[in-house]
Amino acid sequence: MERSLGRWGLSRATILTTVVLVIATVSPPLYGQESTINAKTLAHRLAAIEEKNPYRLRDLRRNGRPTLIAFIDHLCYTCLRSVEPIEELRWRFSGRANVTVINPSRITSAHTWAKDSYRVWFVPKFVILDRRGEVAGEYFGPTPAQTLASNLQILLAR
Repeated sequence: MERSLGRWGLSRATILTTVVLVIATVSPPLYGQESTINAKTLAHRLAAIEEKNPYRLRDLRRNGRPTLIAFIDHLCYTCLRSVEPIEELRWRFSGRANVTVINPSRITSAHTWAKDSYRVWFVPKFVILDRRGEVAGEYFGPTPAQTLASNLQILLAR
């Protein structure tokens, strides 16, 4: 049994498509954030954070501190939006908790081990480890820095 949209159905579909395209063109970027961010600058800052990681990835489980591992790719715009909050968390928890960044697109044995161990299939992904190195929380996609900070605070209070 064939169905025909008819003249009225076709014009409704055309109007609806036009409205959707106009809204998509005029509306701000995802998550209600402005697009004034300079992706190239943030990619350089991300590389600098990753260079400052003072921990060997396998030793993160054994140093007795809670750990936040941020899997952030320098080619992912949503990931780059996390660079500033991660920098703030590194400063805020300095000496009390580990905050480290791993770029899963790097092909080294350590990065591959971390990506496989924490099942990183897409980014950004944030993994919080307790003092024993066990996974205490996992967050996929854009995650507010306050959520990550409060979970680290809870683990520090234990």
